[in-house]
This record gives sequence, C-alpha cells and structure tokens, in this order.
Amino acid sequence: MKFLLEYIDDDYVTLVFTRGINKAEEVAKRLIHSLPKDLQTRVASHHHLISKALRVSIEEGARRGKIKVLVSPRTLSQGIDIGTIARIVHIGLPESLREFYQRGRKKRKEGRNTFF
Repeated sequence: MKFLLEYIDDDYVTLVFTRGINKAEEVAKRLIHSLPKDLQTRVASHHHLISKALRVSIEEGARRGKIKVLVSPRTLSQGIDIGTIARIVHIGLPESLREFYQRGRKKRKEGRNTFF
C-alpha cells in the first residue's frame, strides 16, 4: 500500500475502496502514520460510522484539494461529489460485479486509471 503515498502531492483525489470499515480505517491509519505531520491531513477515511459533520468536512476537503487520498468501504460509491478523481484503487474486490461497476463510475474522466 506504500504506492498510495505517491499520490499525496497529486492534483486530484485517489479514491481507495476496501471491503469493510475496519480495513478502510486500517489503510487510512497506516498511510497517515507513514507521512510527516504536515501531510497527514491529506488522507482520510469516509464511512457511515463517522459523524455526518465529519463526512461533510472530508468531502469538502477533497473538493478543495486538501485531501488527496480518500479511503472508503462503500459510501463514496453512492454518488457523493468529492471533486476530480484521478484514480480508483481496490483493496479487495467488491462483493459483486454491479458494485464494482458502480465504483468505477466515480472515475469519469478519460485517461484516468483504475487499479486492483
């Protein structure tokens, strides 16, 4: 997962999907702890167990370019506007082909990459 650190200074958001909330939290924490203090706010996890106010703040941070890597089990595949997404990374494939397709719809610009 260290390759995700390469996207901290990117111009766009990298969206990382996991199979569950625990994995999303684990990935986000690992990334955060791998970064210098001044860059740690560029990574966040997003799921229904965090408060609505914090989710809104995270979404706004992604739209403004302050959050560069966003880790989520499912909530961000549901049509939430988080700005321009450069790539989608899957850590563990989704449970169904339909969910996989839905996640891929977040990446609408041509020339962007999806990794597994």
